Amino acid sequence: MRKARAGSLTVEDFAGTTISLTNPGTIGTVHSVPRLVQGQGLILGVGSLDYPAEFHGANEQALADLAISKVVTITSTYDHRIIQGAQSGEFLRRIHEILLGEENFYDEIFEALRIPYVPIRWVVDIQFDKDDDVSKTARVQKLIDAYRTTGHLMADVEPLSYVQRSHPDLDVVSHGLSLWDLDREFATGALVESPL
Repeated sequence: MRKARAGSLTVEDFAGTTISLTNPGTIGTVHSVPRLVQGQGLILGVGSLDYPAEFHGANEQALADLAISKVVTITSTYDHRIIQGAQSGEFLRRIHEILLGEENFYDEIFEALRIPYVPIRWVVDIQFDKDDDVSKTARVQKLIDAYRTTGHLMADVEPLSYVQRSHPDLDVVSHGLSLWDLDREFATGALVESPL
C-alpha cells in the first residue's frame, strides 16, 4: 500500500497477483487494453471520465436537453487459462449494474460516509412532447413548492446522531421528473425570487 501511494511500484510487485486495477484515464486515455503481468489472472483498465467524443463540441444546454452524461470505459484483460470471455463479460456487466445503483450501492456509500440524505436514483429520462413542456414546468414548480413546504423535514438538526433523511414529496421521481432534469432550465416565473 505504501509503495502504491508513493508511486514506487515496479512490474515485479504485480507478479503473481490475482487481479489488479490500472487507471490510464488519469492521463486522458479513454480506452485501454492493459497487459497482464506473468502469473496475474485479470487486470481492469479504467479510462477517463468524459463526454462521448461526438458530444465534445456540444454546449452545456444541449448536453442537458439530450440527457448526455459523462461515461467511463472499463476494460478487462484476462488469462484464458483462468477466466473465459463469458465470465469477464458477466463481471463487467455486474460492474455496470452496480454503478447504476443496483443493490443499494450508493445507499451503502452514503451510509458509510454518513451523508444524511438518500442518493438520487438513476432512472431513464422522462421525455415529454413539445405540447407537454408546460406539464413538465408545472412539475418543476410543484417540486419547488414541496421544498418550500416540507423541505425543513430534511434539515440535519441533530448533531449527535446520524439519521439518513428522505421524504417522498422531495424526490424528483415522485414529481414525474428525473435526475436528468436537475441540469435543465425551466421557466418558473415569480416562483423563484431574484436576490436583493
